[in-house]
This record gives sequence, C-alpha cells and structure tokens, in this order.
Amino acid sequence: MKKMQSFFGGRVMYSVMILSFYLVVLLSITLSGTYSGYISSAEGSDTCVVAKFQVSSAHTMNGSETINIENLKPGSEPQIIRLEITNESEVNVDYQFSAAMTYGNLPLQFEISEDGAGTLTWDGPQTVTHTLTVIWPATAISAEYANMVDTLTITLKCEQKN
Repeated sequence: MKKMQSFFGGRVMYSVMILSFYLVVLLSITLSGTYSGYISSAEGSDTCVVAKFQVSSAHTMNGSETINIENLKPGSEPQIIRLEITNESEVNVDYQFSAAMTYGNLPLQFEISEDGAGTLTWDGPQTVTHTLTVIWPATAISAEYANMVDTLTITLKCEQKN
C-alpha cells in the first residue's frame, strides 16, 4: 500500500507543480499589463498660413485666341504665337513653356523666346510674355507630308518655388 501512496503522491505532486507553473505564467502575463503605466503629455501651439496659388495663362496668334498653323508650308513665313503667364499667387512661381507635335508627322521646328522659362515673384500680379515661333524649314520639302495631320501641343508647367 505504501507503493500506491507514493505513486499517487508523486503523480499528484507533479500535476500540482505543472499547474502551479502554468498559473504563475498566466498570472504574469495577465498582471504585467495592469501594472504597466503609460503616460504621455504634450503642449504647444502653432499657426498655419496657407498661401494662395493662382497662375493663369493665355495665348494669341494674330490677335485671336485660336491657334491655326494649317497654312504653314515649307519655307513660308514663321508663325508667331504669343504666350502669356500671369502670377497672382502669394508665392514665387517657376514656369516652363514647351511645344511639340503630338505625332511627329511634320518636320516643324519650335523656338520659344528666353527658353520659355523663368520665375515670377509674388510682389503683386505679374505678367510675362514669350513668343513661340513655329518654322517649317525650306529644305523639308517632300510629297510624303501632303495631307499629313498632326497636332501642336503647348504645355505650361508651373511650380511653387517657396
């Protein structure tokens, strides 16, 4: 009978130790969050000023807003397009005009005065004018250009500088 008691006593003791271990681990996990203190505080103030960004552009050709280069022929007079940009922003603005043919079917060349780029300041409304000259070189004469269609695209890229 003594063997039986030690068998059950050892087994019970082992079970009690395992349960005690799991109980300690479980309580440690559960109570560790309740004893932790999370404290944070912050103070301060700030103001935010948002500047107005307002840029407009216009283009004219022979006094009209319609740009038409259909009558341009090899060696003919260059077509002049007036490009205007106005800055009414409260910030300086960098700008860049560019021109290109959409499909590249026609051998046209472009020149924009002063590289079509610059910076407009915000000292009050400021307008700058550039000229886009479209040229069909006299040497680019070929029957392959007959009835060719293309589109002139003028792009204005503006960026706030400060």
